[in-house]
Amino acid sequence: MKFFRQPEKLLLIAILLIAAFFRLYKVPEYIVFLGDEGRDLIVVRNILKGDLTLLGPTASVGGFYLGPIYYYMMAPFLLLFNYNPAGPAYLVSLFGIATVYLVYLFGKRFFHPIVGLVAAFLYAISPLIVRYSRASWNPNPLSFFALGGIFILSLGLTKKRRLYLYLAGACLGVAWQLHYLALILTAVYTAILSQITTRKKWLDLKFSSQRIKEFFRHNLIVFLGFVTTFSPFLLFEIRHLFPNTKTVIEFMTRQDGALDTPFLAIFTTAYERISRLFIEALSLPRSPFLIGVVLVAFLSLFYASRRRNKSLLIWLVVGILSMSVYQGDIHDYYFGFLFPVPFLMVGITAYLLWIKGWGAKIIVALGLIILTGSFIDKAFFSRPPNNLIRQTELAAEVVLDLSGGEPYNFALMSTGNSDHAYRYFLETSANPPKKLEEEVTPQLILICEQDPATCQPLSFPSWEVAGFGRREVVETRTAPPGLITVIKTVHHESSLDMIGKPAPKGS
Repeated sequence: MKFFRQPEKLLLIAILLIAAFFRLYKVPEYIVFLGDEGRDLIVVRNILKGDLTLLGPTASVGGFYLGPIYYYMMAPFLLLFNYNPAGPAYLVSLFGIATVYLVYLFGKRFFHPIVGLVAAFLYAISPLIVRYSRASWNPNPLSFFALGGIFILSLGLTKKRRLYLYLAGACLGVAWQLHYLALILTAVYTAILSQITTRKKWLDLKFSSQRIKEFFRHNLIVFLGFVTTFSPFLLFEIRHLFPNTKTVIEFMTRQDGALDTPFLAIFTTAYERISRLFIEALSLPRSPFLIGVVLVAFLSLFYASRRRNKSLLIWLVVGILSMSVYQGDIHDYYFGFLFPVPFLMVGITAYLLWIKGWGAKIIVALGLIILTGSFIDKAFFSRPPNNLIRQTELAAEVVLDLSGGEPYNFALMSTGNSDHAYRYFLETSANPPKKLEEEVTPQLILICEQDPATCQPLSFPSWEVAGFGRREVVETRTAPPGLITVIKTVHHESSLDMIGKPAPKGS
C-alpha cells in the first residue's frame, strides 16, 4: 500500500505505459517499409548468415557511409522475429520507451521531479517523436544515445566516476554511426567537460594545473569509450586509407560546402533553427505565439541553470549554433540529437510557473491539456494503417507466381523507390531472382508502383530494365490491394541470344 501513496512513481509508470502503447501498437501495420528499409534488412540478413561488414548505410547527402553499429543492433531482433521486417522496428520502439524514462531521469536529477514528469509525458506522445520511435531507421535511436551520453557524462563529472565518463564516450561512438550530425555532440561533450566549476561562480576563470590535468584526463577516458564502440568503422577507415573521412571533410570544407558559412549568418540562422525545433517537436504553428514560447522556454532554462547543472543549456546553445553552421537542407530528423531538449525546456517552464501559485497552476494545466489534445489529434492511429509490409509481400508472391518456378530477372519501375523491399522477400523464396549482371534469363518480371496508365515496361529508363534486352509483354496482373501492377515480359526474337549471358554494362 505504501507504493500507491507515491504519486510520482504512479505517474511515471502511467507515462511509461502510455509511451509503450504509442510505440508498440500495431507496429507491423503502420511501419514504413520501402527500398531503404529493405536494403538494410538484406544486409542484416546476410550478417546473420555470416557475411559480416564494417560499413553501414549511406548518408542521405555527401556520398559517404556511416558505421555498421545499427546493423548489428538490428540483427538479434530480426532473428528473434523470424526475419519479419517488423522485428528491428521493435528495437527502435524499446529505445523510444527507454528515452522517455531517460527524459524523466534527466529532468528530475538536474532540476525537479515535475520537470521530469512533464517533459517525459509530452515526449511520450509527441507525434514527431512517436513517428521516429516506431520504424527501423539508423537515425531513430540517436535521441537515446545523445541524451544518455550527456546524462551519464554530467553524472560522471558530478560524482567523479570514471566509468560514467567511459560509458558517455561509448554513447558518442554509437551516435557517430547513426547520423553524421551527431558529430555536433563532440562539441557539446567538449563544452560540458570544459566547465570550470559546478559549485562556484559559473564564469570563474581561475585555472590551475590540477584542473587542466583533470580536463585532459576526463577527455582521455571519454575518448577511450568512444574508440571502443567506434572501432569497427575505424578499422574499415584505417584498412581503406580513410575514404569516408576524406569525403566528409571535402563535403564540409569545399567552396559552397556544408560549412562554407559567413560568421554572422550563424547567429541569424540560430533563431530559425531553434524555432524549427519547437515547431517540429511540439507541433506548433509558425506564429508570433511561437516566438513567445521559444523566448519564455529559453529564459526559463537560463534561469533554472544558474545554480544547477549547465549541461542542458550547453546542449541547446552549442547544438543550435553548430547546426546553424551547416547550410544544407534541414530535415526534421536532423534534429534527432536535440529532440529531448525542447521537452525538458517546457518541463522547466511548467515547473517555474507551477510554484508561483494557483493561478499559474491553472495556466500550466490548461497548456498541458491543449498540447495533449493537439498531439492526440495528430497521432498515427487517427489514420488508417498503410500495411506496407503485407502489400510488399503480396506483390512478391505475384512475382513468384508469374515466374512459374522458372529462372527470372526482376526490376522495379518507380520514380522514388528502390527494389530492395521486394527483393527482401523474393531472395528468401524458393525461386529467388537472378541478378541481371550475372545472367540474363528468359523472362523479366517488373513491378510498377506508378499509375498503370504510365507504366512503360518496354521503354522504362533504367539499366535493370534496359539491360534485359528488347522485350514484349505477355501477362499483366494487379497485386492486392490493387495499388501495384506486376508485368511479365519475355525476349523479343531479336534479343534471344542474350539469354544465359551477363547483361552488358551500359545497356
